[in-house]
Amino acid sequence: MVPGWNADRWAILGLTLCVVAQVLFVLAFDPFPTVDTAAHLASARGFADVIGGGAITTSQFLEWNLVPPPNLLPQLALGALVPAVGSLWAERLILVGYVIVFSFAAGWAVRQAHPGAMLLGFFMLPLTFNLPFLWGFLNFSYSIAGFLLVAGLLMRWDGRLDSSRMMLLASAMVLVFFTHLVGYLEAGLLAVCILGAACILSDNPLIAFTRAAIALAPAAILTLIFIILTRSEPTSVVFDLATKLTTLKGLVSLTAGIATYDQFERVPCIAVALALWSLVLIAAMRSRLSWMRGPVPLGLATFVLLSSGVALFAPDGMGSGGTLGSIRYVLFPILGAILWLAYQPLPSRVLLVGATIACFSALSLATIRYDELRAIEVALQDLRHLEPYVSPDSTVVQANLRRVKFGSLARPSSLAAETGRLTAVRNAFDLSNVDWSVPFGLLRFRGDTNPYTHLVQSGKEFFLIESAPPPLEFERFERDTNTLVDYVVVFGRVLPASATEIQSRGKSSDIIAQELKRFQSSLNERYTRVTTSPLGIWELWSRRPSSANKRLADCRGHVSDCRRSSGG
Repeated sequence: MVPGWNADRWAILGLTLCVVAQVLFVLAFDPFPTVDTAAHLASARGFADVIGGGAITTSQFLEWNLVPPPNLLPQLALGALVPAVGSLWAERLILVGYVIVFSFAAGWAVRQAHPGAMLLGFFMLPLTFNLPFLWGFLNFSYSIAGFLLVAGLLMRWDGRLDSSRMMLLASAMVLVFFTHLVGYLEAGLLAVCILGAACILSDNPLIAFTRAAIALAPAAILTLIFIILTRSEPTSVVFDLATKLTTLKGLVSLTAGIATYDQFERVPCIAVALALWSLVLIAAMRSRLSWMRGPVPLGLATFVLLSSGVALFAPDGMGSGGTLGSIRYVLFPILGAILWLAYQPLPSRVLLVGATIACFSALSLATIRYDELRAIEVALQDLRHLEPYVSPDSTVVQANLRRVKFGSLARPSSLAAETGRLTAVRNAFDLSNVDWSVPFGLLRFRGDTNPYTHLVQSGKEFFLIESAPPPLEFERFERDTNTLVDYVVVFGRVLPASATEIQSRGKSSDIIAQELKRFQSSLNERYTRVTTSPLGIWELWSRRPSSANKRLADCRGHVSDCRRSSGG
C-alpha cells in the first residue's frame, strides 16, 4: 500500500460516504417504493389510535395480541413517528434509519476481528437494498442489524463469556427477538455455533457451556412461549431437486436475495459474488486451516454451512401466517462468510479490489432499478389525490382489477396493497392490512370482525384479499359482522406506465371476465364512484346511502347489536 496509508481510517470514511449516498438515494423518492410499508403505516396509525384512547372503528376490529410479539420494536418506533411527523416522513425516517443502522452495524462487526478488516464492510453495500427490504419487510430488515450486533459482540469477546457479558448477550438476543423472529433464530444459530466452538476449545467446557446456556435462555423461553401460544408449526417441506438447485444457485450468485426488478441486476450480483467467493478461496488456501484453532472463525464457518442448509431446506412459511422465508434465509450465509473473512490473512490490496467491486455493484444495482422505482413512485403519488375524499374513522379496502409488475424480473408484488397509505394520512381503517392478520405484532384482528375470514373466504389463500379479480364479498361481510365497508379503492382500471399485467394462474380469460363482471355488479349495487386519480390508476368508491339504510333496516329489532362505521 501507499506509505502512510491508514487503511482503517480511509475505509471508515469511504463507508460513511457510501452510506450518505444510500440515504440520499432513499430521500430522492417520494415515497421510496417498498411493498409492505403501506401496511406498516396503517398498523402504526392503528396502534397510535389505541394508545390514544381508540377510535370507534379501531376498537371494533382490533384487540391486543396477548403473546410475546416478535415484530415489536420497529412497530413501536413507527407508531411513535406517524402521529409525530406524519406518515411520509415517518416512512422516510424508518427507511433511512435501517440504511444507517445496517451499514454501520456491519462495519462495526467486521472491525471486531481487527481494524484492517474494515474494507470487508463494503461487501455489505449491495446487500443493503436487498429483496426482503424492497418487499417492505422492515421488521426483518432491522433484525439483520440486530444479527450483526450479536455477531460483533461475540467476535469482540472471542466467544468467551463472563457474568457481565452473559447479561449483555442475553439482552441483545431479547432485543433481536422483539425485532423479528427470523433474524433472532439466525442470531441464535450463530451464537450456538460460536459459543459451542468456544466450549469445545475451552479448558473448562462445563463452565463455558453453563454460561452460554444462561445467556441464551431468556430469548429461547420467549420463542417457546410464542410458538406454543400461536401454534406456529412450520409448513411442510417438499424436496424437489430442481428447486433446491435453483435456490443454491441463487444463494451462491447472490441473485436470490438481492436481484429484484430487472434481469440486468444479475450482472452486478454475480460480479460481487465472484469477488466474495474468490476471497473465501484465497483465504482458505493461505490460512491452511489455522483458523480452526479460534472459536469465532470456527463458529462462523460452522454457521455458514448450517445457515446454508437452512436456506435450502427450511420451510417457506409457518402455520401462524409467516411467509416468504426463503428470500430471507439466503442472506445469512453470505453475511457469515463476510464475517469469517475478517479473520483471514488477506492482503490489503486484494481487499481493496474486492471492496471496489462491491461499491460498483451497489451503484449498478441502484442505476438499473432507478426507472422501475420511479414508475412505482409515480403510481403511488397518483394515489394521494384520493386522500381528501376519505373520511376519518371510516373503513377502507383495496380491490385489484389486475396485478402488475415492473421490470423483467418484478419479484416484489407491486401496488396490490397500498390502502394503508390513505388510512394512515386520513386516520381511517385499512381492512386489508396483513399486519393485523398474523400474530407478530401488538394488535390483531378480532375474530368476529376479521376481514380475512368474513370479507373473503378464509383458508383458501393467505393473501386472497389482494387477489385479482377482487374476491371481496360485501354482503357476507355486512351480514357476518354488522359492519359496513365505507370506501373501496379500485386499482388497475388503467395500467400504470411502464407496468406489465400479470396473468392469473389457472384461470381462463372467460373466467376472469366473469369474475370482474360479478365484482363490478356488486360494486355498482352498493357504491358510487367519488373520484378518479389524474392518471386513472386509482378510483375511490363510497357506499350508497340507500345501501346503508337497507342494512339498518335489516338490523331492525336488534339495533343495539349492530356495529356502525362512523365514516362515509
